[in-house]
Amino acid sequence: NHTVSNVNQIHSELSILISKKHGISTRHLQDYLNWLLFLKKIKYRVKAEARVSFTYMESMKQVHTIAVRNITKLPMPIDLYQAYGAYHYGIFS
Repeated sequence: NHTVSNVNQIHSELSILISKKHGISTRHLQDYLNWLLFLKKIKYRVKAEARVSFTYMESMKQVHTIAVRNITKLPMPIDLYQAYGAYHYGIFS
């Protein structure tokens, strides 16, 4: 649905979004457009009372994709032998 009125509507919504910020940079312009598109999509798909949780869950799905089966493959943040080796118990006895 590519009409002049739709383009004008998107332009006015983008202007409102940008006016709430303290100026924009061309480096982040695509992100502003992506955010505007995301807001428009959930406006038509999700009821108003569920938008906050839906938005949170959708954004977290893209950022954190750790599954239970992947947790065992993550490296340990510390060396357990260095931390507990001097105590000579458990697996270090």
